[in-house]
Amino acid sequence: MTQEVAYNSVLQERRKALHERVGAALEALHRGQLGDHFDDLAHHFRRSDNAAKAVEYLRLAGEQSARRSAPKEAIAYLRDALGRTNALPAGDERDRAELGVQFALGSALTAVSFGAPEKIRAFE
Repeated sequence: MTQEVAYNSVLQERRKALHERVGAALEALHRGQLGDHFDDLAHHFRRSDNAAKAVEYLRLAGEQSARRSAPKEAIAYLRDALGRTNALPAGDERDRAELGVQFALGSALTAVSFGAPEKIRAFE
């Protein structure tokens, strides 16, 4: 409760900056073992202004969840990542990021429902 009150009292822009710093610190601290922390990295970067890192770690967390037989969690991460690709600058990198997320999302949706319309759109 105390943590929540303190967090809510911090201005939104300040919170975004803090999440960016925590994400960067986690990357530095766990270099070489980032796979153990994709969900934490996704959490912090999605709350920052760093759309590229948010998309990257949300995709990685989604792919990891799918490998761990948690398709619903994977789909949630990947839908979030897909929604954030529009915040990336237009160009080849954005297209590659979106394609990677779409492919991962389509694969995760296959585990839940083979003929899901969303899965079909992901692979189109």
